[in-house]
Amino acid sequence: MKAVGWVGTWLLGVALLGCAKESADPALQEVSGNWRLVKIVNGFSQTTQEGAQLGREEKLVINATTRNFLKTTNGTVSANSEVVISSRNGRPTLLLLDRNTYHYYAIIPGAKKTMILYEEAPIGAELMDGSNYYFEQE
Repeated sequence: MKAVGWVGTWLLGVALLGCAKESADPALQEVSGNWRLVKIVNGFSQTTQEGAQLGREEKLVINATTRNFLKTTNGTVSANSEVVISSRNGRPTLLLLDRNTYHYYAIIPGAKKTMILYEEAPIGAELMDGSNYYFEQE
C-alpha cells in the first residue's frame, strides 16, 4: 500500500511539473523576439553600412521565457548566452552572462521596432569607440 502511495505522489509531481509553464522575464519583454541587422554606424567616423554593404546576414533571437540570447551570422551561431537586463552607468544594458560581456541598448518604437545595440564589451570594460548595430524586429 505504501508503494502505491509513493508512486501516486511521484506521478502527481511529474504531472504538475509537466503542466508548469516557465514565465517570461518582464524586463526582457521589450527586447524579446526575432531581430535582423539592417545598419551599422561606426564609432567616431560615423560611417554607415546598410544592405549589401553589411557583407553579412546577422540575426538575433532573444527569448524572455528561456532568458536566452542567440545571434547567428550567415546562418552560423556566433553567440549563445543567458541574458538579463541591467543598468550600467544609467543606461539600459543586456548582460550576456555566459560570455561575461554586455551591450548597451536602446529601443526605437515605430512601424518597424528597432533595437540599437552598442558594441559588445567585456563586463568591467568601457569602450570609447564602439559601433552601433541597428536591428529591426521581424
